[in-house]
Amino acid sequence: MEATLFEGIIKRLSETSEAGLSFNEIEALKFLREETRKQAEIYKAFTDGINSKKWDLALSNFILFTQRVNMVLLYLLQPTNVSLLVGSKISNLIEEYLSTVSLSLSSSLLLLRPYLKEMGIESITASLSSNPPSLNVSMVIKSA
Repeated sequence: MEATLFEGIIKRLSETSEAGLSFNEIEALKFLREETRKQAEIYKAFTDGINSKKWDLALSNFILFTQRVNMVLLYLLQPTNVSLLVGSKISNLIEEYLSTVSLSLSSSLLLLRPYLKEMGIESITASLSSNPPSLNVSMVIKSA
């Protein structure tokens, strides 16, 4: 499901013309194009790790995916870019991107949950912070 969502946002980002956009909109669009493509690759590697029960691969890609989403959030919510979120020509793309990664992060946690004991993880929690805007993930690893 998430792969389809990523495909959709990647397609819309690549089809969006830069003509008529402000400098900040163009830069944000370029950044989102590249990051969304990278995040889709990382998410696929994460799900592949889960499906093949390669827990080190799954966990490292989950952490990397979360890190990259946080990086985009920090970029988009800089004071110079906040105006892009409301009323800009690409605000709908930004909203779609945020929805896609939110669903993907939620799905990631749900995919991890049944395998926590096999992975040696006692618990995993996620929380949102507003300043700086980020998703925080905590894992408690069982002692050997």
